[in-house]
Amino acid sequence: PWKQECGVGSTTLGITGRVDQVFKQGDNLVPIDFKTHSSRFAGFIWREAHKEQLILYSILLEENYPGSKSNSAIIELTEDLHHDKFKITKLDKKNIHITILQMQNIVGAKLVKPLVVFKNPFATIPNIIANIK
Repeated sequence: PWKQECGVGSTTLGITGRVDQVFKQGDNLVPIDFKTHSSRFAGFIWREAHKEQLILYSILLEENYPGSKSNSAIIELTEDLHHDKFKITKLDKKNIHITILQMQNIVGAKLVKPLVVFKNPFATIPNIIANIK
């Protein structure tokens, strides 16, 4: 891998994440996320959620590494050694942006109270726990 446990974030989107591995092929970055589901069936049930997570990682990688692109990703199911490689389209990325905006509007309208408020969106887990209001 080009990077492991790669922290990525966006102040614009207000989101951070940690990509398990990133492979670099030219200017293309491929995020890989390892999942420890007990069966391929469990992995199948969560497949769409995992894909959304990796599409978000692709968006964050492109923002954090200008000039790069990320048009594919891999989900590795560690229990049965199965992997799922998939393409990421512009429409996939647009849909994730729409979902984020919808969530921000819900929280901004105070329709749902946030469970946790962070002073620093790029804080590490120990710092986040220490700064919970």
